[in-house]
Amino acid sequence: MLRVFGWGVCLVVALSAKAATVPAPASPPSASKFFAEPIIAGAQLSPDGHHIAVIRRQGDNSMIAVENLDSGTPAGILGSSDKNQSFDWVRWKSNSRLIVGATYLEITRLNPKDPDSEIVDLKYGKYMLAVDSDGKNQVILIRGDKKTANKASHFMDLLDVLKGDRDHILAEGPTASGQDAIWLTDVRTGAAQVVEQGDDDTIGWDTDRTGAVVIRYRQLGKSLQIEGRAQGEAKWTQIIRIKKKEAQKELADFEILGDGETPGTVYVAVKPANPSVGVGRNIHIYDFRTRTLGPALWPALPFDISGIVQSDATNSLKGVCYWVDVLRCDYKDPSVEANTRAIEKFFHNERSVQPVSWSQDGKWSVLQVSGPTEPGSYYLYDWTKHQLSNLGLQYPDLTESNLGEMTRVPFKARDGIEIPAYLTRPPNAPKGPLPLVVMPHGGPMMRDDYDFDPWSQFIATRGYLVLQLNFRGSGGYGVNWLNAGFRQWGGLMQDDIVDGVRALIAQGLVDPKRICIFGASYGGYAALIQGGLHPELYKCVVSWAGVSDLEKLLKDDRSSDGKDSEVYNYELKELGDPDADHVALAKASPITYADNYASPVLLVHGLDDTTVKVDQSKEMAKALQHGKRDVRLVLVKGENHRDWDKDNMVSTMDAVAAFIDAHIGPAVK
Repeated sequence: MLRVFGWGVCLVVALSAKAATVPAPASPPSASKFFAEPIIAGAQLSPDGHHIAVIRRQGDNSMIAVENLDSGTPAGILGSSDKNQSFDWVRWKSNSRLIVGATYLEITRLNPKDPDSEIVDLKYGKYMLAVDSDGKNQVILIRGDKKTANKASHFMDLLDVLKGDRDHILAEGPTASGQDAIWLTDVRTGAAQVVEQGDDDTIGWDTDRTGAVVIRYRQLGKSLQIEGRAQGEAKWTQIIRIKKKEAQKELADFEILGDGETPGTVYVAVKPANPSVGVGRNIHIYDFRTRTLGPALWPALPFDISGIVQSDATNSLKGVCYWVDVLRCDYKDPSVEANTRAIEKFFHNERSVQPVSWSQDGKWSVLQVSGPTEPGSYYLYDWTKHQLSNLGLQYPDLTESNLGEMTRVPFKARDGIEIPAYLTRPPNAPKGPLPLVVMPHGGPMMRDDYDFDPWSQFIATRGYLVLQLNFRGSGGYGVNWLNAGFRQWGGLMQDDIVDGVRALIAQGLVDPKRICIFGASYGGYAALIQGGLHPELYKCVVSWAGVSDLEKLLKDDRSSDGKDSEVYNYELKELGDPDADHVALAKASPITYADNYASPVLLVHGLDDTTVKVDQSKEMAKALQHGKRDVRLVLVKGENHRDWDKDNMVSTMDAVAAFIDAHIGPAVK
């Protein structure tokens, strides 16, 4: 199939058999389809561009498959006969050697036939393998001690592939005493030696392009300290200590995005101290030798730069990526820029096109493409011939025919400010007003995008309109939009949500008698406060790990993290002081309005949640029960705030859908 676009660019798409679509099933896809691991992931080109390595999954088994792109034939495979082992990522060390990240998880239960029985033994670890591209000469990369190579005894991760060193990488992992350290590891033998050791306060590392260990992150006195050491220096030097009164304003939002071109430098995303310079985070060079921040490297954008594209050979900056509502990547090279716009046009400008791997000569790249009805596909692009070849669907059971259509529905809030929002319509839905599930996002400094979201699509395919909106306080739109949510958790941010619902009702899209609200984390808080402030609007409320008492949240975080911690001081600015602002915090807390609720409430919480403690849901349940309100509390063993076990996620989402069904009924059976 040949498509011709502007700029004289020809785009050839060769669809392989692997990309064939699956006919739409009679019933919507099950929850297990939405929360499964992708069947293809981690696609990476060899430096010379002649081979590609991908993770392929079938059921609980995973393998690393290598294909020769010149001949289109398999070149090697690394499989696992161990059901407890799964592959997480793959990287090329050279044109013939791979580094593979893996997880080992083995659970032994008192009663093997009962998945809820007591665990008597748990082996878990993250480790790395090195293997030739033909699947031969496999070795576990672990501290040179073969006796401890039982997979579950260590937590090794890749820090630096060391492009200039043929046989070694830098790995991060604990010493025998448990302290974090950097290991110089031989990818042929697995032998390793410590080149830098942290202490009890070390929490992470970064390196520059030479492989010199230049950055260490430490938690000291409940504040985050970033230290640096240029190559050849004997001692660590403090660069910045992120603490309320000591943080440098220009580094208040300091995120390392990649190694710089010269030793001792890195690319960083920095929030502008003065919003007039541009409202979004921009790219700068930080020099750890001189402790200086360079000027912005890209024209100011109204959106936060979220990632960069670099030359694989020199680390030079090729382009920047940011979310408008789809992901957009802009490039310095006019030819690359023109080709990128042509690719986007081929996908009708309705897909996010993200480069995930480049050949060293820049001739080939792997692109990951996604959109509201496209959970993800990999494409290979030839920048010389302008050919785009489909490498495979990540979720072949989820297709445009069985997913809901998402549309952009921006609306004016009561003060005239336009709020970005998205509405997903259930597949095969009838015309006329439909039942609605409002789904506020978490954070609140996260944001929703015009992209695939398993949570909203799962609810939409059960027969509901789903509204997602980027109320004030959401991230991605720059410092002003983010700061507009400070101390407005129970104020403007909630007004924005209500105004969005009322705008859809006014347009005749929503049945005003069939509306529920469902959110997780901050979204769970928003669902709860909406149910308390606007009981006439909602027929049910679902809060997943939501906050119910802001004062308690602040005091708990102050107790656990310390009053000088980065987290607590950000919360002070965002929410208020638990001692000085008691009245305002109570007014913004859902638990205050427990007696206002008119609709049933479902509270879901992981018992091991360390971000929002389970007491937030337990106390809310007690308050609702005290007022004889309809409430159900679901506590899930062994789960933290995120990254839930698939089986627990599936069963809980099914319970959420059943709860919503019971109170507003779907539009499509």
